[in-house]
Amino acid sequence: MINVVLFVQRDMENKKSEEEELKHLGFVKIAAMKALVCVSNLYGFAKQNSGLLRSAVGTVEDTVTTVLGPVYHKFNAVPNHILLFVDNKVSFSLSFIKIYIFCFCCFTPSTKSVKACNLFVLCL
Repeated sequence: MINVVLFVQRDMENKKSEEEELKHLGFVKIAAMKALVCVSNLYGFAKQNSGLLRSAVGTVEDTVTTVLGPVYHKFNAVPNHILLFVDNKVSFSLSFIKIYIFCFCCFTPSTKSVKACNLFVLCL
């Protein structure tokens, strides 16, 4: 349980140092890390209160760690790459939406549209 918390903290520190950070979907990564910590705490509580099954739980845990450890290390970065890809697509889509909103606001002849256009130009 403590290892997972340390892993999450180390992962967060490593991700901050990366040059490519998530612009729009950073909350997804934070939510996933918090969910991982909650599930880890729940697992630790269940393992601690397992009573007579504690040795069997330990054996199964060791087996699963041995089998899935190499698979985890091989595909560790795949979710980050997928999330970064989706974040880049969201950013690309938002750039087109900003252009259409700008055209709509600036070329509509009303005072509210002109004010909105001026505000939108400041936000770009």
